[in-house]
Order: sequence, then structure tokens, then C-alpha cells
Amino acid sequence: MTTTIPKQITVKQMNKYDTNHFDYEPITTDNGLNCMAYPTSHIGALGDVVRAVARATQKDEAMAGQAVISALAGATQARYQVFYFNDIGNVPLSLFTLTIAKSAHGKSHVSKLCNQTLRAVQERLYKQYKHDCAVYENADKAEKIEKPVNPLFIFNSGTIEGLIDVIERNGYCYALIDEMATMLGGHSAKPENIMKLLGSISSLWSSGIYSDVRRGNDDPRQVNGDLTLSANGQPQIIKPMFTSPLWREQGAMPRFLVCEPPVKKAKRTKGQKIDENDQQVIETFNNITRAIFEVTPCSEGKYTTKADDAAETLLMEVFNEMNKRSDADCLEIESFALRATEHAGRLAGLLSVYRSYFDCEPMETLKGDLIMTKEDALGGIILMRYYLHEYNRLSTGDFGVDTNKMALELFAEIKTNPNKWQTKQPGYISKTAYNQNIGRYRTEQGKQKAKAFRVLEDNNYIAKQTYKDDLNRVQYHWVINQSIS
Repeated sequence: MTTTIPKQITVKQMNKYDTNHFDYEPITTDNGLNCMAYPTSHIGALGDVVRAVARATQKDEAMAGQAVISALAGATQARYQVFYFNDIGNVPLSLFTLTIAKSAHGKSHVSKLCNQTLRAVQERLYKQYKHDCAVYENADKAEKIEKPVNPLFIFNSGTIEGLIDVIERNGYCYALIDEMATMLGGHSAKPENIMKLLGSISSLWSSGIYSDVRRGNDDPRQVNGDLTLSANGQPQIIKPMFTSPLWREQGAMPRFLVCEPPVKKAKRTKGQKIDENDQQVIETFNNITRAIFEVTPCSEGKYTTKADDAAETLLMEVFNEMNKRSDADCLEIESFALRATEHAGRLAGLLSVYRSYFDCEPMETLKGDLIMTKEDALGGIILMRYYLHEYNRLSTGDFGVDTNKMALELFAEIKTNPNKWQTKQPGYISKTAYNQNIGRYRTEQGKQKAKAFRVLEDNNYIAKQTYKDDLNRVQYHWVINQSIS
């Protein structure tokens, strides 16, 4: 029998604030992945930057997006924080990002384009530091000259202890790690090295406060500051960690915004240049990151971008939804789901800062606290959903299974095989039929089917409904949406 496959699955709609603006349409990639499109159309002016960087480097928008949001966080973390829930208080605007890609796939090229100005700022600061060091060394001993502080804040390699030293000195650090394996003590990724890294970075992400004590050191230290960590990793190193309990069940991994961009091979022509419009967009981005980084520091330490009522309501709804979702046995994303609202809040905060500077002319005049709008919050939520999908795909080892496609095939089976699914009443799926066909998640195939079944629920292909049986007991079944063929 020929079956008509229904329309594409879309993101679940959330109450009166419609977040259903981004279709999670699968993309079949050269390396056999079923990824989702990076939501550039829903993050305002920053989306234009992502598209421009992707075109300029001839790489996928997901790879460009990782570099763009990392650079923005690297510039913003020292000057701004975000506030959206009263009981949580101020939240840092630092990020941990992890891009999974093989060597020579363009990660460094993309990162270099997005961090031009920040690197130039660091170079200028370092030259001044060397000059100040010379003055300090040659100064008369009687003169009271304060010893200069090394201003370097961008690093490409180093240990986690070294990065913490930088945070203690400057109050912030932006780590651009070309190979995650270097932080794990080598490509062997020994368990003790993984545990050491995870234990340290968790504290730095959560609160910006890190304290340690070592044997033989009578002076324990507490480090206050922020770390934005933008790391790249080889698939053969990173992917096994997602399916390993040692890595996945630690608190650090859900703090990362992880993606595996589709492979896009560049083509070169003689005399090739970046399009003038794209060049202008990228220059504007770099100018804004410089202006953010160089804004006059606040007397209280940091300025705050605060969610307005509509933005707070959106984030509150996401929090409640994610708490519900984390209870679903069929989804192995509980840790990320519980962190998802903070991811969305941080991303929304970054979007609000960028928008504020983008709209201000001249941008150097912008000072003081900012407002996070509903549109900023929506952009942060949609970005978070993209990373939620990637985290779920990687943490379940679902590298080649397209859950959306499976959901559509499952719905076709439900409609065309009533003897299997509609056993008690036509148009309804009983609890018994569900357990018989899904298997209570006992097998891997059952888990995949359960995910697909939930996708159908989230998109109104089927709807859970309660009723009373002959003994007046409350039962439930699923109503099949007959309007979808």
C-alpha cells in the first residue's frame, strides 16, 4: 500500500508566545549525519553575521555560528551579565562551545575571521604591557610604581590550571582551543585527565567562582572571574565521550553548546575575494565586539542586561517545559534539559547586548544597563533548541538515525496498520497497544520508537487524552489526528 508521508515535523508551539518559528528540517550531509539547520533567521542582526562568515569561508552556518557566539561571549563576559529570574540573580555571559570537526575542515579559518579585532586589542594591550614592564624595571627603587599586570586574555593552548591563573589575574579568560585533546592530556583521553578537566570547568561555568587548595600550599585561593571556552574536537575523540558514562554523566558536558556541523568543501577561483557586503557585515561585528570589550567598566563591576516581562515569561515557560521533558524516560538528555533555560538566558543576553550596540550610533556612546526583549529571548530559546537537538543526537549515540523521519514512518504505520495500533477503538491508540509496540523502552529500538512517538505528540499528530472506564477509573489513550493523511 502506498502511504502519503505527512509534512515535516516542527518545533512544539509554546502557549501564547509563539516559539514555533523554526522548522527542525533534517539535512542529509556528506558524512551521513542528519543535522538541523542553524537558526540564523531568528537571531536578528547576529544572524546576518553568521551568514556572512559562512559565505566568506564557504563553511556551514553551524560552524560559523559557533565562532560568532564564542567571540561575542569572549568580548562580553568581562563587561556584562544577564538577569532574568529573581531567585537566580545575575548570570554570567560566558559560554562553553564545542565544535566537532576533522582537521582541515576550516575551524581555525572561521575562528580567525570572527576574532580579528579582539586579537588586535590584545596585541595592543600586550605592547603597552611590555613598555610598562621596561619602565617598572628601570624605575628608581624609591619610586612607588605598581608592577604591571600581564593583560593577555586569549589563549590557544594550555592546561586548565593555567587558564585559572589567567582568570585570577585578569578576571576573565577567552580560551580558543584548537584541539580539545590537548586539555585532556593527549589523544588517549585518559579517564583521570577527563575527570580533572570536568571538575575544574564546572565551577567556572556555573558561578564564575573557583577555589582550590593543594598539599604543601598554606595559602588556598579563591578565583573570581569568567571563562569563555571555545574548543574544537576530532570526531573520534569527542563522540565516544558522549556515549561514555564517565563523560556524559558528569555535570560539565551539559554546560557545553555542542554541534557537529555538516561538512562543506570550499571551492577556489583565481583572485577570489570576500564579497564587499559580507566584508562590511564582518567588520561591523568585529567593531562591535571591540566596543563591548572597551566600554568604560561599571563601578559595580559589570553592567546588566535585564529581561523585560515578556522575555521573562518566555524563559519561564521554557524552564517549565524543560523540567517536564527531563522526566521523560525515553530521552537521555535530563542534564542538558535542566541546564537549557540558563543556556537560553545566556544566549538571549548576548543577543540583547549585540542588538543594543548594533542599533546605537555611534556605538562607543552606549553605556549603562540594557534590556532583553521578547525577541532576544525568543532567539536565545531557538538557538538553545538547536543545541538541545545536537546534544540529544550525540549523547544517545544517534549519529545516523533521523528521529523526525522515524516519527513520520511511525505515523504512517499507525494509520495503515490499525490491527497493530488501534486495537480497542478505531482512531485511538490504547496504553496496551503502546506498551506492546514500544516495549517500555527496554531495547534500543524501543527507545528510538519512544522518541519518535513523543515527536508525534509534540506536533499534534497524536494527542494524549484521559477518559473514565466502565469502573469509573481514570485512564488515558492517544487520539490520532485524522486530518493528516
